[in-house]
This record gives sequence, structure tokens and C-alpha cells, in this order.
Amino acid sequence: MDTGTVYIDVSDANTHPPVFENTPYSVKIFEDVPIGTTVLMVSATDQDSGQNARVVYKLIGGSDGEREEESPFMIDASTGAITTSKELDREKVSSYILTVSARDKGIPPMSDTSDVWISLNDVNDNVSFPLLLLCS
Repeated sequence: MDTGTVYIDVSDANTHPPVFENTPYSVKIFEDVPIGTTVLMVSATDQDSGQNARVVYKLIGGSDGEREEESPFMIDASTGAITTSKELDREKVSSYILTVSARDKGIPPMSDTSDVWISLNDVNDNVSFPLLLLCS
């Protein structure tokens, strides 16, 4: 009778999608924050391991169907940090709803989405003139 050694390598299958934590997301910011300001961090976890658990973030939609390149916000694909990419003006748009995707690197990839509500607080940025009353 012969004997031999058999090595079995068990790989993780991509069986779990990423799941956003602490949803729904919402934040209030002042309309005069500088471009590049981080307004919120989104986070998703994946119970798989290795590449199957590596999560990449992307903005996939915004208020009124605006495309990502039109949005005044952008997201860091690795960290989930949402930052301002353009100047904000509460008099034009008072709030934004962004849709964020978290997609893992598994084959096939799995994903989750979450909405992010960003409300703008007004800053007195409009010049006003004092009203003078003349009495005779």
C-alpha cells in the first residue's frame, strides 16, 4: 500500500456583498466651505477575504439626475471620503442627495448602494443696504 500527501488550498469565494455601515448618511455643512473640504466619510464592510473584500467607492448619481462630473462633490474610491469639488451656493441649491456605490473586487463583483443627504446652511453672503427713512 502506497501513501501520499495531498495539499488542498481553500480559496475564499465571493459570497458576501459589501454592506454600508451607519446608514442613512446625512450631514449639514456651511455653503462657504472651501473646495476640497471633506464633508463625510462613508464606509462599507465585506465579510469575504482578500480581493473579494476589497471595497471601491463611486458616486453613481446625484440630485436631479446630475452626472458625477457635474456634481459639486467627489468621492475617494479607496477611503469613501466625500469632498467638495466646486463652490456651493445655498441660494441656488439648498441640499443634495448623492447615491454612492460600494463594489468589491470579487469575481463576479458584488455591490451595495446608499444615499447621502447633504444640507447646506446659509452664510450671510449677500450684500444688504440699510434702509433709510426720511421723514419730513
